[in-house]
Amino acid sequence: MKSHHFYYIMRRIGYSFLTTLLVVLSSCGGKQASSVQKPVRVKVQEIGAVQVNGENAYSGTVEEESGVSLSFPVAGTVQTMAVDQGQMVSRGQLVATINATGQTGALQSAHAVTQQARQAYRQALDTYKRSKGLHQSGVISDSKWVQAQTALAEAREAVASAAALETIARKGTGDTRLTAPVSGYISEKAADVGQNVLPGVMVAKLVHIDRVKISISVPEDEVNQMQRGEEMMICCDAIGSATFYGKVIEKGVTADPLSRTYDVKLLVNNPDHKLLPGMICQVYSRFSRGQMSVFVPAKVVQINPDNRMFVWIVKNGRATKRYINFLDDTSQGIRVNGGLEPGDQLIVEGQQKVSEGTRCEIIK
Repeated sequence: MKSHHFYYIMRRIGYSFLTTLLVVLSSCGGKQASSVQKPVRVKVQEIGAVQVNGENAYSGTVEEESGVSLSFPVAGTVQTMAVDQGQMVSRGQLVATINATGQTGALQSAHAVTQQARQAYRQALDTYKRSKGLHQSGVISDSKWVQAQTALAEAREAVASAAALETIARKGTGDTRLTAPVSGYISEKAADVGQNVLPGVMVAKLVHIDRVKISISVPEDEVNQMQRGEEMMICCDAIGSATFYGKVIEKGVTADPLSRTYDVKLLVNNPDHKLLPGMICQVYSRFSRGQMSVFVPAKVVQINPDNRMFVWIVKNGRATKRYINFLDDTSQGIRVNGGLEPGDQLIVEGQQKVSEGTRCEIIK
């Protein structure tokens, strides 16, 4: 966030140094014509610490509270896509279908095997009943009776196995229809009609946005001031002047190695579904309300060739340079520290006309 503001300020004040340099060169040339330099007329603002209004701004991105990737458990060719991206779907609503030819053939084969197993079981049962009576009458031997019992048990197991395989095949036929497990929005459609899909490969993504998360990046020197449950204000240019409020629910503990910022997430109620995943918004924290800080107008900040920021003040009637440290760009001005003290006379008009030691005349 600070890096973003820094380059923003660089753009706002980028020409100040060039202007100042031209003025200095002009004044140097003028010294040959006159050894007496007239005072430069400037306006000043007395430096003093003021109360921070607490509107620390962070750029945020809207994310779904929860989402699920929808996929087929079997391979096939997409026959229909019944949804479009951004469409609201209800639980159980059809999302897509794939070609069921292979699954139908497998089901037919499994059903035929089951029928054969049942026929064999009926025959084994008849043999068992006849053998039981004959064995009791002493007509057949014990070994024949044991064979009849064994054949019946094997036939019963064969029926159970065939029925289980048929159930699996029947489920495979049902797996060619993909339905929504919950109500939500289709945020992404990853397949089209005619496309071959593999088991587990996403066909569409379904998100739940009755509540959404806002993800922001917070500088390392500010993240410890944020607390879980703290309320923040959210504005989104994409939906006009609507204002939302959310609470901090997650605070990262590992900094980004490049930006040195921490991920913070807020949870926001979104009953009208105005906030959509991917939208950019501004998040305003109020944790610094009541702090005292120094602010200067952006127009007075200049940069030297080493990219150091500085301003001009009047001290003992002459201009002198003061280097400052950029903290933040706010509606109150550029928040800075270092280089300035309460009571300093900050040049706010005419700063492009001065150099180190220039005599100054303060005007109202």
